Amino acid sequence: MNDKIFENLSPSAGINPMMHSLPGSDVRLACAALKDFGFSGAVTNVSGENGFTKNAENVEKLAAAAKILHESGLEYWIYDETGYPSGQAGGITLENHPELEAKGFYMRKFEAFLQPKEFTYEIDGDSTKIVHAAKYKINLSDTCEAYLRFDTAESLQFSKKRVKIDLQPGEAAYIFVTRPAYEGAHTVHNISSRKRYIDILDKRAVKRFLEVAYAPIAAADENVYKNARAVFTDEPSVMASYAREHEVFNYALAPYTGSLFKEFRARRGYSLLPYLPLIFEETSGVYPKIRTDFYETVGELAAENYTGQINAYLKKRGTKIAGHYLAEEHVWEHAANYGSYERVLEKTGYPGMDILQCTPEDFYFNAPKFLQMIAEKKGTDGFMVEYCPFFNAETFYKNPFENTVGALSILYMYGARKINSYFEPNLCEYSGGNAAALARFRGGLNRGQSRYLNDYVRRMYALLSGRKTRKITCVYYALEDAQSKFAPRCCGKYARDGVLTALDRSLGNLAKTLLLNGEEYVFIDADELQTAAEKAGKASAKNAEMRRIVVPVCDFLREETIAALKKLSESGAEILFLKEDEESGAAACACADGASKIGGSTKISIGRTIGEKCEARKLPFGEEVTAKTLLKKIRKEEKKRALLAPQPNVLKQSYEGGICVYYNNNKAEAQAKVMKNAAVYEPATGRIYAAAAGEIVKIPAYRAAILEEAGETR
Repeated sequence: MNDKIFENLSPSAGINPMMHSLPGSDVRLACAALKDFGFSGAVTNVSGENGFTKNAENVEKLAAAAKILHESGLEYWIYDETGYPSGQAGGITLENHPELEAKGFYMRKFEAFLQPKEFTYEIDGDSTKIVHAAKYKINLSDTCEAYLRFDTAESLQFSKKRVKIDLQPGEAAYIFVTRPAYEGAHTVHNISSRKRYIDILDKRAVKRFLEVAYAPIAAADENVYKNARAVFTDEPSVMASYAREHEVFNYALAPYTGSLFKEFRARRGYSLLPYLPLIFEETSGVYPKIRTDFYETVGELAAENYTGQINAYLKKRGTKIAGHYLAEEHVWEHAANYGSYERVLEKTGYPGMDILQCTPEDFYFNAPKFLQMIAEKKGTDGFMVEYCPFFNAETFYKNPFENTVGALSILYMYGARKINSYFEPNLCEYSGGNAAALARFRGGLNRGQSRYLNDYVRRMYALLSGRKTRKITCVYYALEDAQSKFAPRCCGKYARDGVLTALDRSLGNLAKTLLLNGEEYVFIDADELQTAAEKAGKASAKNAEMRRIVVPVCDFLREETIAALKKLSESGAEILFLKEDEESGAAACACADGASKIGGSTKISIGRTIGEKCEARKLPFGEEVTAKTLLKKIRKEEKKRALLAPQPNVLKQSYEGGICVYYNNNKAEAQAKVMKNAAVYEPATGRIYAAAAGEIVKIPAYRAAILEEAGETR
């Protein structure tokens, strides 16, 4: 037991209010109030008024505010925009550079069955150019179906706007056309602006963003970046998906940039062009491989050209890129918005997320757990959270302080180590100055509540920072399943697609079944799975940490994934394939070649190489379980590890060194029996005490208690 751990808490471990209007106000007075309220610092930015960074006075005011924050002993983060999504710079980035705008490509298809077809196709609307056109023979042996013969692909000659189509019976033509990714996208559906957006896949576009939004700050005062904790970027994305399900458009867009096809060939080792139809349709069983390779390429380009390029720029100036990305909650959105969400976040200096649903009883538990996985892979002490109580606001504001304590408890339990918050303090209460000078800072937190929250998270940080989670039950982050199922469409009804969302429903059910019943898991991705398989050896397998791997409900796994799981199984690891609980039914769909894909079964579809059929086979290893069966199995096998007896709605997360966080997600106090002698740390009060096996630990509503097994010490 470390009875001194709550002494000398780190000042930088507290919360930062999002204070976009800090420059131009009485900064010194605001800094004094922030310190008095217990905050670490603030997130602030160049004013968006009168030209943003084009106005030298705006930049100078930020530099002056940053200097005062630093001199006051407060940390600061620089928000990189006038609003969001980041990349627009208030519209400056695209001024005189329309070629740098975000793009997508759509498909037009024409078939000839009984009669030939001959005509000229011309692009319409604000489409920009044709990027590929080809025709194929159709397999018409089945009168119910029409499958493309990809071995007959024949490129067609085309100009920028026209292509001549000449089809004989039994042929099909496909035309692929680019256009701006704008209408219906996140860039027009947000609460900031409807400005046109940059192509984050294009290195030139992001370089231009750096030149107009970042470079003026560095030129004004090199210490602004040098002394900054990080730079906060906000919800960049590829903009190829539609944001509202009630809107319908003329084009189903896939992400595009001018170098896409060249980059695909260089990275994947084959040309995408003959297989472009499979980005949109499933006329060959090889489509899962094409789509996963496509979205991995998109993710790599976004990671390197946006996140990676900005982070390299900032690293040279003494800081890093952080902030948060878009739609963290669901894996299908990870593919839709970035190609590969994890690739993008792996290139950050410090990963981050936002949380909009800030009511503990209605929480997306897996969202921070995805970040937990990425932060541990990167080796950071955790991740940042932008705390935004915007969704379910009516419920949240019935008791905003208690809801915030609960939400922060969940976030810290699962790896958050820095909060930047839109639930802000009422600095007008500061007694050391003129309240009128702080009038713009009228938030919902009073001084006592602010100090409580900051003390609470600082104590959580003191106990958890630097610790890695124990990988007892590992859930595979099956991104390839979402990538293989994501097809462009003309509306935003992705979440209604039962096949596309089967993985996310499975993960949601897993959280409800395991986490809310006092058991735990962590996510692992394909890279971690491969590494574990490479290290696996029969002699040491029983002592390996990653000994239980759960594959959620999915229809497609890469061949490499199957091989890694098989090797781990042979080395003694327990491989469990989730299936739908009995009352919910199973998701199912069919490949173009007729192979059955059963969601949640060990019968998994595998598209291995170009030219091979989609193969659905029952795997010769592993066990099928429902989430309820898995709960019983884990509870029985992990009983000996527990420090507290499981309680309904009391969540836990185990860390290395005998530490375990227990969080009470009930609205009433929870009481749990101590299973082993342990030290108990109460971050809410600062109390530390020893508890013997058999005693009762009381955890207040929406609070965490952290237990340390006796004999272990920090």
